[in-house]
Amino acid sequence: YIHLANDRFKNYTHVGSYLDNKRHGRGKAIHSNGDIYTGEYKFGKKDGYGLTNYSNGDFHRGFYRNGKRDGKGKYTFVNGNYYDGEWKDNIYQEPKQKKNWFYMFLFS
Repeated sequence: YIHLANDRFKNYTHVGSYLDNKRHGRGKAIHSNGDIYTGEYKFGKKDGYGLTNYSNGDFHRGFYRNGKRDGKGKYTFVNGNYYDGEWKDNIYQEPKQKKNWFYMFLFS
C-alpha cells in the first residue's frame, strides 16, 4: 500500500510502498538535510534503480544494493565532473586498464 511517513526521529518524509512497515517497492524519500531519493526499496533500504539528488547539487543515478551505490551508476558533481561506471559498497571502481598485447610484444 501507499503510505506517507513523516518520521521526525529519522529525519525524512517518505511517500511510497511499504511491506511489513518497511519501505519496499517504489518510493520517494525527502531527508531533512535536503537530499532526495526516488527509486526502489527492498525491506527498508535502497535496492534497485534510483536517483539521489544531494542538497549540495551533486546527484547519483544508478543501482543500489542494501542501501549503498552498487552496480552501474553515474555520480555527477555540481561542477560537471563525474564518475561513470561500476560501484561496489558505495565505492567507485576504477576501470582496469586494458593491456595492449601488440604494444607489449613490440616493446618487451
